[in-house]
Amino acid sequence: MQIFFNPEIYDKDFTTPLPAVIDSCIQSAPIDTGRALYNNLVLSGGSTMFKHFQRRLQLETKKIVDARVLASTARHDSEVKESVGNDKAFAVRNGYELHSNQEHHSSRKLFSYTPN
Repeated sequence: MQIFFNPEIYDKDFTTPLPAVIDSCIQSAPIDTGRALYNNLVLSGGSTMFKHFQRRLQLETKKIVDARVLASTARHDSEVKESVGNDKAFAVRNGYELHSNQEHHSSRKLFSYTPN
């Protein structure tokens, strides 16, 4: 049974464990079908009869999904602060100027504005 979860112990060319393959397949499916696919995995064949195979597959797949969800949540939970000040009317222009001053951006400016 270990070969399904650590395939590199058998062959160094095969390093993707079964839970990662399952997760990858489900992630490539349309986003609205993911939950149903995770909830409806069907195990078939002699190897699936190993003791605790179903439980381990479920736990290992859940670990992968939980790690991805946690990483996604951490990215989206970063605090967004609103700039409050007199220049709120020119926030887009100021943001463009900030971006245009970056190294990767061309030095050419599309417009110039001088407040009264």
